[in-house]
Amino acid sequence: MLDNDSREKLIDEFSILLDSIQNDHESLSHHENTVDLFSLFKELGALKTEVKQESRQFKSAIDSFKTVFDTLQKSHDVLGEELRLRRQEQTQASAQQKSAILKPILLQLIELRERLSLSVSNQKSPFSKWFSTIFKRQTAFTHALMDGQSITLKRMDDLLAHYDVRPCHSLQTLFNPEYMCAVGVEHHPELQNGWVLSEINKGFFWKNDILRIAEVIVNKTGE
Repeated sequence: MLDNDSREKLIDEFSILLDSIQNDHESLSHHENTVDLFSLFKELGALKTEVKQESRQFKSAIDSFKTVFDTLQKSHDVLGEELRLRRQEQTQASAQQKSAILKPILLQLIELRERLSLSVSNQKSPFSKWFSTIFKRQTAFTHALMDGQSITLKRMDDLLAHYDVRPCHSLQTLFNPEYMCAVGVEHHPELQNGWVLSEINKGFFWKNDILRIAEVIVNKTGE
């Protein structure tokens, strides 16, 4: 058996050994948790390379998307332009078709209007006093007829104006071959050469086009 001194000495050595083992373990753990600068820079370099690769891939994807978007935009513009041209062609075709249908009707309406205007002008001649006295009933009927024709003439003018039909003002102007046709000449030296003296048939515009050319008598001085 060990005496007390030997026992205490053995216990002290064992305690010292335990302390040494614990210190070595703590030192080893601290060393494992510590990262040196070389490893840190190595990891940062790898991370930087990975980020660059991902950035290049992202940029490539954006460029691809941009190419696709530009292609779609060009296709959209082409389709839009084709649609606009198609609508314009349809509008023009519709306008031409409408003009082809409406023009003969307007010409017939103008012809009727001119006959009615001539009738109204002829009936405006004053009646003699004795005729009005003897034929009162006939005179009243004639005046009523004139009023009715004047109202009808006004409505026809309003209808023509609704379709942008307006008369050509050729009387007492210089002859214009763009919308006048000379069907006769007279000689009045005191008037200007080419002066329109009278209208045989009044001309009419339809919007900005000639609907019916004016037939006129012009002055010719012999110059």
